Amino acid sequence: MDRELELNSLDRYVKSSPRYVLEEHSHCEVPAGCGGVVLRWRDRFTSIPVEVAVAVAGEARLDARVDNEKPPSVRPLLAPGRHVLMVAVEPGSAVLVWVTTPEVSDPLLWTPGPAGAWRFTTEEPAPAAWTDPDFDVGSWPVAVPVPVPDETGTRYSVRYLTGKGAGAVAAPDAVQAVWYRGVFDVPAPE
Repeated sequence: MDRELELNSLDRYVKSSPRYVLEEHSHCEVPAGCGGVVLRWRDRFTSIPVEVAVAVAGEARLDARVDNEKPPSVRPLLAPGRHVLMVAVEPGSAVLVWVTTPEVSDPLLWTPGPAGAWRFTTEEPAPAAWTDPDFDVGSWPVAVPVPVPDETGTRYSVRYLTGKGAGAVAAPDAVQAVWYRGVFDVPAPE
């Protein structure tokens, strides 16, 4: 029996479906206590929640994009397949990245990762080119693993990512600005 959810059917009140997942989208926890939860139905075959966490060590401006779009949250919904994560940092600084899905125990992309997982350039790339997963970055230098700053007052985001096991990568020399690029695959659900 096909149990697709339809707008004007009793199925929209059912809390289980073979195709759709009912999940918490956001919540409100304030001292005054509204305690509300926003739920949403998600098609588990076409939209996978992916945790995308990016932090920069030190004081720098950070611009992170997935497929050249700013993620609307730290858990954007992505289609199964190959995606490009782009991170621009000014001034050039070490960056930490963690990308995973709830269904996968190992991270899809993290730093320092396998050799060549992160490439960078110090010249701003054309947006149309470097957002393509098949764009050839073979001539770009490989970002090198660097120690994560271990100093008092290190930002929460850096501590959060190092707690998950992420390392840091950086351009080998001090630069004014750097553009990092990594490619990852979101697996299709079984």
